[in-house]
Amino acid sequence: DQYSATPGEAQQRRILLASHHASRRGSAISLVELGMRLFEHDYEPVFVFSKHGALVDELIERGFKVFMVKRAGMFRMATIREVFGIIRAQGISLVHANSAVAFSKYAAMAGRLAGIPVIWHIREPIEDKRMVRQRRWIRWLANSIIVLTRQQARFFGMPEKTHRIFNGVDLARFQRQMDRSAAKAALGYSANDFLFIQIGSIEHNKGQYRSVQALARLLPALPHCHLLIVGAVLEREELEALETLTRTNPELKAAVRIYGESADVTPLIWASDCLLLPSLRESFPRTIMEAMAAGTPVVASAVGAVEDMIEDGVTGMQVPPNDIEALTNNMRAMAGQNPTEAMEMATRCVSAAQRLFAMETHVAAITTLYDQLLAKQP
Repeated sequence: DQYSATPGEAQQRRILLASHHASRRGSAISLVELGMRLFEHDYEPVFVFSKHGALVDELIERGFKVFMVKRAGMFRMATIREVFGIIRAQGISLVHANSAVAFSKYAAMAGRLAGIPVIWHIREPIEDKRMVRQRRWIRWLANSIIVLTRQQARFFGMPEKTHRIFNGVDLARFQRQMDRSAAKAALGYSANDFLFIQIGSIEHNKGQYRSVQALARLLPALPHCHLLIVGAVLEREELEALETLTRTNPELKAAVRIYGESADVTPLIWASDCLLLPSLRESFPRTIMEAMAAGTPVVASAVGAVEDMIEDGVTGMQVPPNDIEALTNNMRAMAGQNPTEAMEMATRCVSAAQRLFAMETHVAAITTLYDQLLAKQP
């Protein structure tokens, strides 16, 4: 079903942006933020999702053209036919499929049947089971594959098709508009508290439990440290483990706050002194981009593209995955910085974010790839 009309006058070239979900999670947010800026490069976005979510409502409110296509039919032939129909009816010039998921495969098949180029944008780390399942389809169906990490590029083994393009973020949105002390006060912390923040779904991979373990080791010597955990519960077992760990330690329980989901993490990042991301696997963590844009240093596992996002000891610190001792030591080093050191690192974070994660650079790189593919069309 079509939801709304596209804002402004129709552009010459329309791009179908296909995502299996429309929740406020990294992969869909990245695709939508790209799509909303395509008009600046003479492209018109048309969105198609297989599941309703908050981003659908936001796009409708802004007047974008949005379609919902359910997965249906034997071998999902009905899904492919419906996407094919949208391509034909809307005059789509190129399909941009998002993530290594089955719905992207169906959108890509429809695009190839329509005789138009297909870009497949890979968001998942190579350890994700979906990457293995979809690898042969991605290699076969995509005219171009956009990757975020060197590991992903090697995984596909098709350098002639593969383009590594960093994600972008709206830097202006995260530029500090409130000093850290005021932002802390709004959350009930004092100016002297050192606030670690972890943003992301509560699950074993993201490592909230590992962060709390490390904090427990810090507190005897650094009782002013706190941890704010922000995100939805994806794995109930992880939350229960956190609750069990803090229940037996009153000081730890007082230092850890499970905030829940937040539609806008910006003021929470402004209040924080350091972002934690001790994940076991990642691709290109959005929270790192957002934190650095706000001048908040990061301690994160050296997985995926993290080694390219954070300069160790300059804009944050990298730790081996699942190494609690290393995580503790780096958190201690962050909390032990003097004000001048902390300010200098914050300034370096902002500069690095401007160099690496500017949304304008991201959109320009993507649309240049569109240009190149469409120039080859008869």
